[in-house]
Amino acid sequence: MRVFVPAYLHGPGRLSQAFRQGPSIFLLQTSIRKNYSSTSTRDGLSSKLLLSIQGQGPSLPSYTELSTMQESARSAFLAWKKNPDSGPPPQPIVFAFTPSPVFTLGRRMREADISGGERTAILADLQCSGPAQPTFNALKPQILPSTRGGLMTYHGPGQIVLWPTIDLHSPRHRHFSVRGYARLLENTTQDVLRNVCGIATELDEHEPGVWIGANARDSRLRKIAAMGVHLRRHISGLGVAVNMDVPVTGSAERNPWARFVPCGIRDRAVTSVQMEMGERWNRAVFETFPRKWAEEFAKRLDLEIVEEVEV
Repeated sequence: MRVFVPAYLHGPGRLSQAFRQGPSIFLLQTSIRKNYSSTSTRDGLSSKLLLSIQGQGPSLPSYTELSTMQESARSAFLAWKKNPDSGPPPQPIVFAFTPSPVFTLGRRMREADISGGERTAILADLQCSGPAQPTFNALKPQILPSTRGGLMTYHGPGQIVLWPTIDLHSPRHRHFSVRGYARLLENTTQDVLRNVCGIATELDEHEPGVWIGANARDSRLRKIAAMGVHLRRHISGLGVAVNMDVPVTGSAERNPWARFVPCGIRDRAVTSVQMEMGERWNRAVFETFPRKWAEEFAKRLDLEIVEEVEV
């Protein structure tokens, strides 16, 4: 079922207003618990997390479109922090999406740092597939700056990107330090990978993200989920990207990771849920992952309702 924000919410500033007004403007409500009315509250505020799953049609949204969408949500949070007497605080929301292929640069890297030959290799057509296009199709990647730290990484078909927008100090849910929030993202991803996919993972104190330990197949640590965060007045931006069935081996024609050194780490590798699950993998894992992740994230925030919306 697809749910649309009413037309009067379209246009500059209207999306921010929608988040300020809360979930009553949306048409679909999905409860984790059967008894919606029994949902606990914190200081009289509803115990909900909004979930917006983007790009479920035949075309993929762009990274820029989702960045704009998340910034609109962040603007609503910042406006409330500036004038908290204006009404209830915005609802926390998770944007879940699979973008068209893009190589993003962290704050430690500029596009001028990429040589001409590297740029040509990165921007060559990438053979991609997806649920609406099971056969491989050539797509043109982009190179874009990002507000996260670090160097270069990839987002695109075969990934699920999860961007929560929350106030780390909101009265609606548990509070988090900056480090605690990073751990929240990583631990949420770890639990879903373990409980839904049967994949054991580990963390590294020196490198962000979620990793698979060395085994007989590969003696290197392998990243299965990347994490990048940007905070402004404790309002979160960006989030995690989980490699579901994106190619992680083979030539650069299909394997985007073969075109660059991911995050500048040369002694490690990249893996995917499909690679780690082997014959247990099926497309239902991909399709249910965003909802499962949002439910686990909500639980860790002490929120009890996940409400799906489309913005």
